[in-house]
Amino acid sequence: MLLAPGIAEAVDFTVHPAIRNGTGQAGDCAKDSFSCPDEDCGCPYTRWALCGMLAAPLPVDLQVRFLTCYDSQNIPFSSDWVTYDEMPNPMQAAQQCIEDLNLDWAPVQTCGGNITGDFASGNYTEVIGEQSIVLATEASTYFYDTFFKARTGVKFYVPNVYLTPADKSIDDNVEQNLNNLVDMWNLTKTLCNYGANASICSVAQQAANPNWFGDSPREIEDKHPKHDHTKVGGHHGLLTSPDLVI
Repeated sequence: MLLAPGIAEAVDFTVHPAIRNGTGQAGDCAKDSFSCPDEDCGCPYTRWALCGMLAAPLPVDLQVRFLTCYDSQNIPFSSDWVTYDEMPNPMQAAQQCIEDLNLDWAPVQTCGGNITGDFASGNYTEVIGEQSIVLATEASTYFYDTFFKARTGVKFYVPNVYLTPADKSIDDNVEQNLNNLVDMWNLTKTLCNYGANASICSVAQQAANPNWFGDSPREIEDKHPKHDHTKVGGHHGLLTSPDLVI
């Protein structure tokens, strides 16, 4: 969606991980640790994801590109994603994706720390970077303060997308459905109805018409190259790797 014509220019996206610290920990995680969906206590994947995005803060489009790459390094949904026998540890995955994006690895490693040994078997040593703890603490505070139904219990209720108009004419954090392709078109329509004057909007408004065949998004962009990409607000509540938080 972020890459749909005009959307990146028209919408203020923010990306937040599903991470808890202190009250409401999941599983057996201690109160002074972190807990995340499908991760060991301490949330190593999420901490390295946060460092990749925020050690040297990236614009949202690069954050999404980094997260997409990071997921592909750590979640073998298919052989097209992970084509080797052993998946990289969180540090190695983050480094690969930072380098793929031609970004500076040094601040990310300083943020995250270092991992040596066999991460997959649990026979490893991790030196945790101080900045990654700060970022994880800030993220867990935001998660606790914002996503009320996910404060405690086994479920983290992710991923989620929440939208609000920039003028706040509708209450913040209106949750969107994310079940199928129709929901994705409806989400795009909502962005357009909230004031995102993006070129994809002319496609989205007709998407439910069974007699409509329409132009491709690129053809629409070519026909309407100059749009007033009025910003609207958006929050993404994502899973953390390996179940990523947007």
